[in-house]
Amino acid sequence: MRPARPHYCLFPFPNNVYTTADATTPTGRRVALPRNSLPMSTGGILPEIDVFAELDGFSGGLPGMVHMPGATITGLPGPWSIELSVTPDSPTIILDVDTGELVPHFTELDMSHGDDARRTLLIRPVTRPRDGARLIYAVRNVVDAGGEPLAPSPAFAALRDLTPFPDDPSIDARRPLYADIFQRLEAAGFVRDELQLAWDYTVSSTENTTGRLLHIRDHALAQVGAAGPAYEIESVTEDCDEFIALCVEGEMTVPLYLDKPESGGRMILDDAGLPTQNGTATYPFTVLIPYSAFTAPSAPVAYGHGLLGSRSQVKASHFRQFAEDYNYILFAVDWVGMAEDDIVTIVGALGGNLHHPRRSPTAASRASSTSSSPRG
Repeated sequence: MRPARPHYCLFPFPNNVYTTADATTPTGRRVALPRNSLPMSTGGILPEIDVFAELDGFSGGLPGMVHMPGATITGLPGPWSIELSVTPDSPTIILDVDTGELVPHFTELDMSHGDDARRTLLIRPVTRPRDGARLIYAVRNVVDAGGEPLAPSPAFAALRDLTPFPDDPSIDARRPLYADIFQRLEAAGFVRDELQLAWDYTVSSTENTTGRLLHIRDHALAQVGAAGPAYEIESVTEDCDEFIALCVEGEMTVPLYLDKPESGGRMILDDAGLPTQNGTATYPFTVLIPYSAFTAPSAPVAYGHGLLGSRSQVKASHFRQFAEDYNYILFAVDWVGMAEDDIVTIVGALGGNLHHPRRSPTAASRASSTSSSPRG
């Protein structure tokens, strides 16, 4: 299948061209990336695509990405001119099909490398698109360094101008989709003949994004009951510093929904594709209780570290002062799946090892593939 902007595979992306109709999903779509379309790792591994077929759309956090050789950001909405992006004069457009509203965004060139010929144009929403939304991205009036408008690709020009394109039959297959895209853009006031590129994509549904973890949450809370999980206090340190009265370290035993409790574990799914419990596992925790908690009721706050972090980061001085100043009890665990102990697993995923079957509790259960999954 020829991309509408064929300089790089899959661009523009994300894109409904890489989905298929599926009435069983909340969005009515299912992601269907072409075989052998993902980048090969430096180790020569070509990732499998099956994991992405579990999705009914793409992440709402992705920018629209396209390669337009020679593009500049002249006249485009930038981080300091976002208001331009929701006006009829904006060169880049994000249209929410269902609401008819323009999504505020800014547009930039990828400056993460030094090759001007390879720079990707990034159209970044600044508000999270609605779950399940169908978005249309469009580009017009993008100019080169000399101020001349860029020509559309031959593939897109054939779609826009209804001209033949015998080099690739997939272009004709996309004409009904693009007839709808052009009609909706014209209804919103954007002239078809001015477009240099347009495409659409569907944002994954709330159910698809959160369904498994919400199932884990509800099932786990039902298992541990109102008293919470079993735990053991290993140490209590008094008067830790001028902000924290008690530093508590311990371990708790919680339901496990993975095939193993350590890094690299995968969700075990039942026949309905929902996580199923696989016994229990024990994990350490840290609790910081400020002095202010002894003078007024205090609220608990969970600390979540970043990629390759750990629960020990909650002990940083600015967090300890925050706890005292605002009377919060801070508690933290390692977010396994993105904690410092996961470096080997994460490096493997970045190296192309995305394809790994989830184990099933019964032979009849679904064995599907996925990237790393968080623990419940």
